[in-house]
Amino acid sequence: LIAPATAWADSAATAVGALRMGPVYEQRGVDLVDAAALTAALNGTDPQVDVAVVDGVTADQIVAGLGDPSVVVLVVSTDRKLSAAAGTKIRYAEKAPNQLSTGEIWFSDFASNVKSAAELYKGQKTSILVYGDVTKTSAAKLALFNGAQLVLQDLGAGRGAEALMEIANDVVLPTSFGYLSHEFLSKEKVAA
Repeated sequence: LIAPATAWADSAATAVGALRMGPVYEQRGVDLVDAAALTAALNGTDPQVDVAVVDGVTADQIVAGLGDPSVVVLVVSTDRKLSAAAGTKIRYAEKAPNQLSTGEIWFSDFASNVKSAAELYKGQKTSILVYGDVTKTSAAKLALFNGAQLVLQDLGAGRGAEALMEIANDVVLPTSFGYLSHEFLSKEKVAA
């Protein structure tokens, strides 16, 4: 019997071995992420995104051990600090950033910043990927991104976030998010 489980690791070598089996692992005795949901969301991403919840191991060590510099590795320490390998910048924004750059990952409070982000990126190609379900309030805020592509995670039987089904462009498994976003962002015209 084989069943999905959180991978346990106490060193960089063990973390690398665990991440070769799947995109998420937590060190022994730690329960900071929903490993099953995060694994489902990250399987098949392009570029590959791996998340390790561990102390004393750097993202650079994991990337070197994996032998693939294209993998985006995020490490969360048990004191909830986030880091990434060299070349990937992680930023927290109190307000929506004025511009985005390749190689940057931005985190922000959705409720506080969605209106300013929608205004800031108005007229720019935007692809929004929604994992899981959202509240009606969050759905209304996502609708502010006029002309954006809105792709929902298939929650079973072609059903996505219920409050967004009417305005969504597509409902797919997370493995198709990268392809659909790339296809949309590669088009020349931006929808009004």
